[in-house]
Amino acid sequence: MKLMIDGVFYNKYRLDFNKILNDIYKILGDDVKVRSLEYPEIGAIVGDDYYYRCGFTLDKKVDRTYGWEELDEIKKKISELFPEDTYIYTLNCEVISENEIYEDKNLKEDIKNMMKK
Repeated sequence: MKLMIDGVFYNKYRLDFNKILNDIYKILGDDVKVRSLEYPEIGAIVGDDYYYRCGFTLDKKVDRTYGWEELDEIKKKISELFPEDTYIYTLNCEVISENEIYEDKNLKEDIKNMMKK
């Protein structure tokens, strides 16, 4: 099983994203794998304002399930690492089986067909 954490965040100024990631590692432990990182870059323009977007997808092998309360606590700790005025677009935290992504045979076939085009 894997603990998967995925988040996208918007802020009006560039964040110290490396510090935030290091603090996330302190919450989750050293054996976290980075699946994707999006360092802060301009991601939205609203009127005269612009916002920096950053995000990540992380996973960690686990040998147990987590209750909703535990998952919500992890999300809360991560969200508190960001400045108060940060817009949290998404922040997901869930436990999945390592093969869950590949279990949908129709999705797998759709991906194969898209790659042929």
